Amino acid sequence: MCSSDLGQAGIDNYTKGLYGTLREKGISFTNIHIEYLDLVKNPGQDYRQRLGELLTRKYSTARIDVIVTLQPVALDFLLKEGARIAPAATVLVAQAKLPSGADKGQHDFYFQNPTLDFAGTLQRALELFPKTRRVVLLSGNSVVEQERLADAKQQFASWQNELEFEYLDGLALEEIERRLANAPPNTVIIAPGINRDGRGQVFVPVETIVRISR
Repeated sequence: MCSSDLGQAGIDNYTKGLYGTLREKGISFTNIHIEYLDLVKNPGQDYRQRLGELLTRKYSTARIDVIVTLQPVALDFLLKEGARIAPAATVLVAQAKLPSGADKGQHDFYFQNPTLDFAGTLQRALELFPKTRRVVLLSGNSVVEQERLADAKQQFASWQNELEFEYLDGLALEEIERRLANAPPNTVIIAPGINRDGRGQVFVPVETIVRISR
């Protein structure tokens, strides 16, 4: 289960890697199903409810041993509207954490939680640009990005008394572009890309990096 649809680099790369690994192991693709939930563009409760009912019926007679959820929104959907989809299957959770107090049902959960090396990136930037006084983190306000933002702030903690930090997760992309176009000298921008900006607009992250670079 993928939170978004096709075209998101993180999701596309993950599914490509998954299929590549299965191919190397000689495992058939016949019983593998990928559901692009498209919940980023369609966050409404009515859509989620109807999608949950559809997928429950779709897989009502299927034998499902493992469910993979990619990103927090997909995990949240499985725990709520998708709770009746293969309720005893093992769940592999990628790029998300189990919410506190979540009802696990009969599932066994396994987690893949890669983190971005914000501290290492900043350290390298300071080596290249030792006059840096200000650091701007390019980030949006989706669930994934808010978790990433909290992680970044923890990793930046040791520089809090030396550098000025600015976080742009509450702004529309157009506002971010204007803000960065007028950034003062000795500013470093760390740009993992934006999934959804402060206005709720949805983007392909790599495309936002290209726009900012221009």
